[in-house]
Amino acid sequence: MSEAVFGPVGVQVLAEYNKSVVCFENALRIESDFEAASKCRHAVLCHAKLESVLESQHRRVLILVLIVFEFDSDIFTGIRGLMRGMATLPKVTRSY
Repeated sequence: MSEAVFGPVGVQVLAEYNKSVVCFENALRIESDFEAASKCRHAVLCHAKLESVLESQHRRVLILVLIVFEFDSDIFTGIRGLMRGMATLPKVTRSY
């Protein structure tokens, strides 16, 4: 029954969590005491929720960075220096 575990894990790597959960649930319908499938299903659900929360947090951080930029470009320049390792931000110029 180990083949039932490795297939859905490949689907999880592609971030197709719903398909992966369905595969693990199908494995559990066939063999209800299949502990590995149960643990993997739980791990996929946790991973999907974590990814969703992190994406939401990332959006909030980007919004805050934009607010700071509008408030004070000097502060934004400092933040840009701190974030260089995380992502490349486009250079923005203001015209008044």
